[in-house]
Amino acid sequence: MTKTKIIIDDNGLKVIFDYIDQKIDDSTLALKADISHLPTKDEFYEKMDKVMGELKTIRVNQEILSPKTYHLEGGVGKLEKIHPSGHHVGQ
Repeated sequence: MTKTKIIIDDNGLKVIFDYIDQKIDDSTLALKADISHLPTKDEFYEKMDKVMGELKTIRVNQEILSPKTYHLEGGVGKLEKIHPSGHHVGQ
């Protein structure tokens, strides 16, 4: 395979660089259009702070209510044993 040397003058080099610049500009415009619907960094962090605050509240409530639910389930089980089908055993 023979190697061929290509000689480019200043005008040819300018045409190549102009072409590359145009392709970069086109890509940049397309990228801006693709991401235009996304929130800004500040909007994103503001929404994430709100979501994380809600998640923290849910977790705290779950920790508070979980032992109470367990205790109530135990009591309901005991009541079901002495009152099957919601009726007194002796009736």
